Amino acid sequence: MTFKQCASKYIEAHEGMWRNVKHAQQWTNTLTTYAYPVIGAMRSRVIDRPRNAGTSTALADED
Repeated sequence: MTFKQCASKYIEAHEGMWRNVKHAQQWTNTLTTYAYPVIGAMRSRVIDRPRNAGTSTALADED
């Protein structure tokens, strides 16, 4: 399963528990912008911190 597939399933499973319906869209938008271009097509089992560092750096740069 790719990271994108895993993330989509996570959002689908949890969106009913979030207080605001916009949270699912916010999660999707953030992942689409920052994570999917870098690790979206990778198998989720092979993602580790060095590969993930590029996504967290991009998020930190936005602040």
